[in-house]
Amino acid sequence: MHSITAYGSQLLILGETGLYLIALRTWNESVIFLLRRKQLQLGLNYMEAALKSTSLNQTNVSYFSNETVDNDYSESSLYNQILTILHDEVLHVLSSQNDENDNWISASSVIESIFRIACMIKKPEFIWLELYPAVRNLPQLASALFNATFSILKSLPPFEQLRTNCSQSLHEINSKQAFIQLPPDMSKELIDWCLHQDDTLEANIDDMNSTCSYNLIDRKVRTEICLLRLHPSCLDLNYAVKLCWTNSLFDAYLHLYTDILMDFETPFNNLIQYLTSSLNDSNEETEKYDRNRVEKCGHCLLVLLRSAFAGESFCHQRLPSPLHQDIPLKVFNLMLSESFLNAKCPLKFLKNVKYPVLHLLLKYNTIDFLNLLTLSASDEFFAKGQLG
Repeated sequence: MHSITAYGSQLLILGETGLYLIALRTWNESVIFLLRRKQLQLGLNYMEAALKSTSLNQTNVSYFSNETVDNDYSESSLYNQILTILHDEVLHVLSSQNDENDNWISASSVIESIFRIACMIKKPEFIWLELYPAVRNLPQLASALFNATFSILKSLPPFEQLRTNCSQSLHEINSKQAFIQLPPDMSKELIDWCLHQDDTLEANIDDMNSTCSYNLIDRKVRTEICLLRLHPSCLDLNYAVKLCWTNSLFDAYLHLYTDILMDFETPFNNLIQYLTSSLNDSNEETEKYDRNRVEKCGHCLLVLLRSAFAGESFCHQRLPSPLHQDIPLKVFNLMLSESFLNAKCPLKFLKNVKYPVLHLLLKYNTIDFLNLLTLSASDEFFAKGQLG
């Protein structure tokens, strides 16, 4: 006859020929065992299961017949144990993944699991303080990390709307909002990756296909999504503004100037100068300008004017006092300027025109510009007679 008695993680078995003491692995020992044998995804699955069981108030969850989470582990101690495993074991395993032909892990799946675990233990900073430095020089893992970061940023509203957005629950926003404050070096590499990455990536993201490859337009859209959501303290604003201008990322361009720098004059002058140069009578000069970029530039200028007259930033945030009164007047005066400021190529057909900027706007897109003025007529700037 056999008798079995359990003592914590040990089994005492009375057999026919002797007494046997069998020590079972605890759940964290099992995880470490798997990680050290490069069973990375399975080890991460164990950690996620432990965290999910804690959130459901299940104190004794079996993964296999002989592996359980001890009843006396509190949520806090479980979080600390998992953080230690991530730091000591997972990072070591990932750093050893330096052979491009070694397919023992799925980069996207592993990185997404780590992201979920870091958020579940309320340590999202682990991603950029420890995971990012460990994988930044490993192309597949770095791409997967940036892909997962982009997915989170994409799910958030633009930076200036984050606190007032009502389309997501407060809890849902707060759980992701830490990702808008990445270290500046990671932010720059993320933006560069968005703009230049053209590899086909394996992805397990809800709002993306199982495989995704990006053409130039997709990459620009992706870059703009990040620029609209990252905290300004994460960005080299001078670099970001130049990048937006060079790559025709005009939504992000207006966001950086009007929401962050609260400068309407600089983008107005830059856009006017570009349109002036693009419409020059010289055929040689005109050929240098991409028609699609010129159209985007013109649309961007109209959006800038609409925002300025409304006393709002690009993201529809009311400008603080006294800017909400000063900006509309300043931009209106720029529009009625009797000369082109810093214009390198003045247009021949505007040579004797009294209001060349206004004339240029009417010539470039008459209907849309007149519609803009009609919409702006009800704005406080015009309605309250602030024109003097």
